Formats: sequence, structure tokens, C-alpha cells
Amino acid sequence: MLLVARRLLPAAADLTVAKTLLATAQLASTLLFAAFCRRTGPCLCFVAAVALSASALGYLDILFAAPLILALFAALDERPALSSTAFAIACLIKWQPLLAVFYGFAGATPFSPSPRFALLTGALSAVSTGAFFYALYKLSVVRPARDSQAGSAGGPAATTSENR
Repeated sequence: MLLVARRLLPAAADLTVAKTLLATAQLASTLLFAAFCRRTGPCLCFVAAVALSASALGYLDILFAAPLILALFAALDERPALSSTAFAIACLIKWQPLLAVFYGFAGATPFSPSPRFALLTGALSAVSTGAFFYALYKLSVVRPARDSQAGSAGGPAATTSENR
């Protein structure tokens, strides 16, 4: 998304490109929320909630808010194809929406006989999420061999014996 924004604004500074992208995503999210909600109070609350984080602080979480809003309201309208497509788009932008899948199972079990079962389901969701991302981290991190010169801040010359 940043590369597309950079192509559209080639002469602008990097900060201007990032702020423009965030403002566009905030506007799209606000318009989607207003179109689906159609009530002034919740819309104003939404604008206030995202104004500080997106506009002032520059958090990138607003980039996947529009597909998540679309996925939520499509699921409420019982349109699973649109909901799953929008959710997949949000997951392609940033991986954090995947956490909602794990934690959503804790409250989405209609056969839950007790709060204890819901707590157990939530705990299992948290443990499985943590285990998944820990395994993903372990698989993705490749440590250099002991005699390898890779990973040195100064490059190969910094690890030679005369520089130690």
C-alpha cells in the first residue's frame, strides 16, 4: 500500500505519503462505518476513536479497519462470502485480525454450558495462539553458524582475528 501511495505521490516527502495513506484509510473506514451503521452517535464515537491513533499518532492499524468493518457488517447481514473475502483482505494487510479468529471461538460457542467452559475455551485459544506464533518465530529465525561471519554489525572485516 505504501508503494502504491509512493507511486501516486512521487514528489512528496515520505511522511506526507504515510500521512496521506493513513488519512485515506481513515476516511474509507469512517464512510463504511457510517454507511452500515446509519446512526450519528456511534459514527461520531468511531471518528473520535480513530482520530487520535491514526491521524495524530500515525498507527497503521487503521489500514485494515475498512475490510474488518466490511467483514463485520457482512457477517451480521448473513453474507458469508463477502464477510470471508473482506476478512481475508484484512489478514493480507496485517496479521493481527487472525487473533480475532482464535479469541472469537471463546464467545461464539452457542452450546456453552457454563462460564467455566467459556473461560477454558478462551484459555485454550490464547495458548494455541501463543504456540502458533512461537512456532512461526522459531521456524523463521535462522541463526548463523558459530564460525560464520554473517550477522556482524561491522561486516566480515569486523570479525577477523586481528580486530578482536
